[in-house]
Amino acid sequence: MVLPKLILEPNFLSELGIVKNSDNVIDLNFGAGMGLGSNLEAGVSLPLFFAPKIVFGTIGFYGMYDLTDLIKKKIY
Repeated sequence: MVLPKLILEPNFLSELGIVKNSDNVIDLNFGAGMGLGSNLEAGVSLPLFFAPKIVFGTIGFYGMYDLTDLIKKKIY
C-alpha cells in the first residue's frame, strides 16, 4: 500500500546494535514519505549513528508503486 495523494508521513526508527570488537551503536533514522499520485509514493531517509562519535549515514531515497489495481482489473 502506498500513501494517498498529497499525504506526508514522517517516520522515525531507532535501533541499538552491538558491533563485535567495537562500541555499541545507536542508530536513529529520520525520514518522510509522500503520496505523489493515486498509486505512487516517494520518500527519503537520513540515518544518524552515535558510537563513539556522531556520524551521518548516506541519504536514502525510495519509491513505491501500487500494482494491486492492475491485478484487480485482470481478475474481474
